[in-house]
Amino acid sequence: MPSSRIDGVIAVELCDGRRMTRRLVAILGALFWGASVLSGVSVISGVARQAVPGYPNVGQVRYYIWFPATMFSLNVCLAFFAQRTPTPFFALIWLIQLALVLPFLLGYTGEM
Repeated sequence: MPSSRIDGVIAVELCDGRRMTRRLVAILGALFWGASVLSGVSVISGVARQAVPGYPNVGQVRYYIWFPATMFSLNVCLAFFAQRTPTPFFALIWLIQLALVLPFLLGYTGEM
């Protein structure tokens, strides 16, 4: 890896610009889905504190926690393997995620 000296500290370039763009896109997706996981945990714990029988149910836990956690993990893997992922595969995974965001948010906010 090429390196350069900045103010006496060695700074290592992570990768070329195109790969870095992919990594940043994957990190932005990870931030969105990570925030969704944290929000989902907050929602589910709030429902659990109300002690209503049958709530939170398995479907709610899957929707509010497991689905965003899976998408978060996928984005972390995409960011980690950005240099080795072929561009068409990366684009396909990203487009699938974009297609899932709107239905997820509509159901999450109760508009579905």
